[in-house]
Parts: sequence; structure tokens; C-alpha cells
Amino acid sequence: MAALVAALTLAVPSCHGVTDNVLCMPLPRAWHSSVGFGYTAQGPAAWMLAGNFRFPKDAAKHEASPIVPPQRVLITIGDFPILDKKWEPFSASASARSLTPQPADW
Repeated sequence: MAALVAALTLAVPSCHGVTDNVLCMPLPRAWHSSVGFGYTAQGPAAWMLAGNFRFPKDAAKHEASPIVPPQRVLITIGDFPILDKKWEPFSASASARSLTPQPADW
């Protein structure tokens, strides 16, 4: 699972996993995903869900997360614009701009 989280990349042109058209989270075979798009005062936002069990395609559009069966994993990512000015310096940091995909070990 650490490789899955480490493989998050920015602005991937062809994503083989779950994406909100900004972030891409590559997924292993047999994993399921859902994306819920929305808007804030600062621009578009999205919730992305990925799990190794079946859940509804529109699960990310609902307020509650799907029930996770025993021995299963649900990853939830909120991709939101920065709403408070005090956090803006971190949005353009070198570490955020230099994210690169890591090789998956699955």
C-alpha cells in the first residue's frame, strides 16, 4: 500500500487508475474506484476513493464512505484548492512540484 500512496502523481496525461484530471492514483488489478466532483469558492474540488472491494461507482458523491469489509482497504483522497491565504506558500513548494511516480512493487 505504501507504493500505492507514493505513486500519486500530478497532471498525468494517461492515468491507469483513478483520477480527477489533476491527480492520478495508479491502481492494481481488481481494485475499484469512484470520483466525486464538486466546487468551492476557490475552484473545482474532488473526492477520490479506491478500494480492493466492490462499491458503487458514485460512492465518492455521497457524504458517507462505503462500509469496508474485513480484510479490505479503502483509500480516500480529497483534492481541494487552498482556501486560506496562510497555506498558499505550501501550494507552490518545490516538493509538491517535483512529485514523480515510484515503481510499484505489486
